[in-house]
Amino acid sequence: LSTYYLHPLGDVLKTMQGYGINNAKKWCFVRNPAGHTIPSPSTPPIEAVLHKIYGSRRKMRQPTFIKNLDKQLTMLHQPALDPLNLSSTQQWVRHLLNQQYIFREYAPLIKSSPHPSQSSPEHPNNLELINTAPQRLLSLNPHQQAVLDNLKINLLKGFNQPHLLHGVTGSGKTQIYLHLIAYLLARQSTAQILVMVPEIALTPQMTTNFKHVFSSLVDVVHSAMPAQLKQSTLEAFRSQQKQILIGPRSSVFAPFCQLKLIIIDEEHDSSYKQSSGLLYHARDTAIMRGKIEAATVIMGSATPALESYHHAMSGKYMLHSLPHRASGVPLPHSEVIAAMPSTHKAQIMTPAQDLFAHNADDNEHHATIAPAIVKALNDNHHQGHQAMVIVHRRGYSQYVLDLKTKKTIDCPHCSISLTLHRHLKQLLCHYCEHTMSLAQLHKQYPHAMLVAVGQGCDKACEHLKAKLPHIRIARLDSDLPQFRTQLTQILDEFKHQKIDILVGTQMLAKGHNFPNVTLSALIEVDQMLRFADFRAGEKTFQLIVQASGRSGRGTIQGQVMIQSSRPHHQIIQTALQHDYLTFYRHEAAFRKLFGYPPYSRMIHIEYQHEQPAVVKAIALSFKKTYLANCDYPAAVKILGPTTPAVAKLLGEQRRTITLVSSNLTQLHHFARQLKLWLKSQKPQVRFKVDVDPQAVL
Repeated sequence: LSTYYLHPLGDVLKTMQGYGINNAKKWCFVRNPAGHTIPSPSTPPIEAVLHKIYGSRRKMRQPTFIKNLDKQLTMLHQPALDPLNLSSTQQWVRHLLNQQYIFREYAPLIKSSPHPSQSSPEHPNNLELINTAPQRLLSLNPHQQAVLDNLKINLLKGFNQPHLLHGVTGSGKTQIYLHLIAYLLARQSTAQILVMVPEIALTPQMTTNFKHVFSSLVDVVHSAMPAQLKQSTLEAFRSQQKQILIGPRSSVFAPFCQLKLIIIDEEHDSSYKQSSGLLYHARDTAIMRGKIEAATVIMGSATPALESYHHAMSGKYMLHSLPHRASGVPLPHSEVIAAMPSTHKAQIMTPAQDLFAHNADDNEHHATIAPAIVKALNDNHHQGHQAMVIVHRRGYSQYVLDLKTKKTIDCPHCSISLTLHRHLKQLLCHYCEHTMSLAQLHKQYPHAMLVAVGQGCDKACEHLKAKLPHIRIARLDSDLPQFRTQLTQILDEFKHQKIDILVGTQMLAKGHNFPNVTLSALIEVDQMLRFADFRAGEKTFQLIVQASGRSGRGTIQGQVMIQSSRPHHQIIQTALQHDYLTFYRHEAAFRKLFGYPPYSRMIHIEYQHEQPAVVKAIALSFKKTYLANCDYPAAVKILGPTTPAVAKLLGEQRRTITLVSSNLTQLHHFARQLKLWLKSQKPQVRFKVDVDPQAVL
């Protein structure tokens, strides 16, 4: 990891540790361990001090010990101890350790339970769960069974090559995972399995499905867990008390002893890519761990990453296909509603009312959801079904504009406009979290003619509530207060049909299974096509297909409606037909033409400094001095330094350099040289190196 991602080894090890707890808090100082003879008390003051520190205790956490020792330094500074010449607390700690007056012991905050019923996978209770698991499995259709049989043949061989399971939405990939795990445990009762999911939103649903079959053999970790609970869970896998772990990208570093199978669900999802620190990709890391530990690796998706499908086409991965839904119900019927972008509509903000003119949204001129979609939602409700509405952006309006100056209200720390959040009564920067209350806004711009432009999830939800007051509508996005607590609650209420229409951001498109949902409405998701990123088309296709796939997963064919200003765009039309192969052929041809991955490898380097003159000078020096004097390989293509779309972020100016080459060795070598050069620059700049970037904005 350190070599491949060009990241310091110490930071890599820290990332892999995974407990989220400061190391210093895990060490205990132990006095008089069992079976140990304390040295002769030739220095009585030391014995007296230790007695005062410990009393009747034998162990003490490192911070507490140092704090108590610091209070006793006066007693230790006696004439008899002067020859030691120890002035600081840390020097005394080292002296006590060296003289074996105290010992240091690694002490996890919570140790695994030694209860005999959970002490070993060989215990009869565990074997009983393994033996009875097949009774709780659903039967498979012929297509699922054929894929399962093929995977079984390869499973017990260990790692041969990664397996890509490409199945349309609702094709029953999860059931194949469950059957395969039951098959593995029946033959290797001590085997451990890692099931990776991209989002915390998917964890409760996946956990429920797995615990229904495997009960207490299953446990889960995620970022919302308290650190101590997460540690105790991971310790249970280290000691083989648990066998099936469900978790996000960081779970790839979990301390397994008998890892035999790794499943990566929704392998295409960008959440598997770490965005800070060690910029690893959990999918690729899982494949490498599977290779090292001889564990089978299976990746599943309805919209595989282009690189993954390319590897399957070239034979590097083994491809398995599920072309039909498990229920036999056809894929959803699709319809595109042509509409002008919401950014062509605006609402006047009035200081007197602190927001907008009353009932302004009732005017069809301000409506940002097409009447045809509102009618379809109403009809769908009268038929007793549920619906999902997926909106591309968070907040209420995309930005606030002063009509007099034609300028947006921007973040003072980032070169991006502030987003209006009506329920919070403030403008918010989605990069640095800078806020401006509406009262501050009107005070700062007393003579401006302010309008709110565009549409976010909050506005869409409010509009639907106004148009459909008789329908129970709820919103789900990360702007909700206590989001992680409300997430499970709202999804549970929707599952039990206490909510009729769920409005949310892209998180609703990711792997959820609600059989009573028969209508999915997608509002302006095609805005992603405007991004200056070579993956923009792929991400748009994946979002549309995944969002469409939430509809019609029961016994009734679903319906998908997309509101778009580009109704005839090829990617939109291909996505609505769930035609991944056609999309792949066109996108692969585009990537090959311009030399983008998977036909090359890429390293994206970003550097930043608070002074614009510094980043400008380094860019000039890189072009005129560094490239002129260094012997860089001709196989490496250098793009930049360029100014990204968000030129200023968190108060610092940014520049990016992108390295592209089909020769990975030469690419890594040049990137290492460039890192050293950036480190040597004065004044110093902050920079990060992203190998295999998932976004280059």
